[in-house]
Amino acid sequence: MPSIPLIADFAAVILFLSGMLTERYFEKQRAKKSAGEMEKLISSDPALQQAHFNKNGLLHHTEKRLRENYTYINPLLSCTQEYSANPIHVTKLSGAIERFIAEQRAANTLIEASVYYRDLNNGPWFGINEDLLFSPASLIKVPMMMAVFKMAEKAPSLLSQKIVVKDIDSYLTQDYMPSRKLEAGVQYSVYDLVLQMIAYSDNRAYEALKEVVLPEILERVYEDLDVDISKAATDPGGNILSIKQYGAFFRILYNSSYLSKNYSEEALKILARTVFMDGLVAGVPVGVTVSHKFGERIYENSGERQLHDCGIIFKENRPYLIAVMTRGTDFVALAGIIEKISEMVYKAEFEGHTVDDVI
Repeated sequence: MPSIPLIADFAAVILFLSGMLTERYFEKQRAKKSAGEMEKLISSDPALQQAHFNKNGLLHHTEKRLRENYTYINPLLSCTQEYSANPIHVTKLSGAIERFIAEQRAANTLIEASVYYRDLNNGPWFGINEDLLFSPASLIKVPMMMAVFKMAEKAPSLLSQKIVVKDIDSYLTQDYMPSRKLEAGVQYSVYDLVLQMIAYSDNRAYEALKEVVLPEILERVYEDLDVDISKAATDPGGNILSIKQYGAFFRILYNSSYLSKNYSEEALKILARTVFMDGLVAGVPVGVTVSHKFGERIYENSGERQLHDCGIIFKENRPYLIAVMTRGTDFVALAGIIEKISEMVYKAEFEGHTVDDVI
């Protein structure tokens, strides 16, 4: 199978590499100077101004997209780069979320949190601890779905193939139990198992799909997105994935740059049926479509809990990606933190609130 690169064309490759270099330049300069000195330097130094733009998500892409009758995807055809005026509200929003995270850590309701935001229509992005590693937990079910659909592109009949679900106590590791469970010994189609795995985060469905998904296909999904999961072989429950890495799965589904347009659309449609109503969904008004996946991890020995929620908020032709990974000791508290961050982003973007209003 030919490798399908994550970055669509040569221009995007140059954009990606230049972004890495300018971010490093900005970080070195910022480490040497105070905030006031940094502000003066940015305004007087074009090179640092460019690095500052990239660091704060102000390096914009002029994207050419394929306009067709799809609900969830917006296929990307080409991408060039340009710089635009500083969207101050995005920089302020990032700072406000950082302060909120610091407050939660001081209150001992949170150990660590990572946030990644991106406007999906030629817009800015920002990350907070975006390279911090967490346990992916049930987030791995999205790459599994993508692997199934990648196989179905060549063999569509795969989705109607029946699989007998085995009697495996895979639910024992879930705190958020599926509201609808599979029955052991019953046959289900591959498509129904994908739906159950995503919408209900069903571990038993994930285990059943491993019977038909070729290991090399699943590994190729990660490799094609440049996500290194080699540590999973020796430490499957360990901290091996960052929020920025995981956000790539949702970006390529929205851009339809890995799966076909129809399967990308179907994947996001299924993700919109996720029944987890805490976290991201709780932070936006009722009726707003959210295609997302949550994940939970319990470490019994230390008492640590991890809760993550990553997805696309579809609102008024202005979709955006928001992903939050958290580490603490109480799932309810962590869900509330994710909800608040989701609410802060939504209100700043769509309800005309100032950043001070949403804190």
